[in-house]
Amino acid sequence: MKKYYLSVSIFLLIALIAACAAPAAEAPAAEADTAEADAADAAPAAADSGEPVAGGTLRVAFQNEWAGLDPHIASSYSSYQILNNVLEGLTFYDDDMNLQPWLAESWEQSEDGLT
Repeated sequence: MKKYYLSVSIFLLIALIAACAAPAAEAPAAEADTAEADAADAAPAAADSGEPVAGGTLRVAFQNEWAGLDPHIASSYSSYQILNNVLEGLTFYDDDMNLQPWLAESWEQSEDGLT
């Protein structure tokens, strides 16, 4: 019975090591390189001029999925990155960490400090 467990253990160890090995690198195809070079040569000159072009699609990659545009349920950093560009706060902190108005033009505090 010990030989059986030893054999199974060795087999599982070899399978684990094989699964953790890095995949073999694939050689790049020469045709793909020439196709990319042709596409780069055919790019319009307007892209190099630095002038903005109306329309089109902006694609942005994020590491994680974001929860949505509801700031009450968005708790991940990816959600914050998107919401930071969509929503503005009532106030912000300046360089000296003083609270400054942003969307709120002014505010008052009651004498008891509760509201």
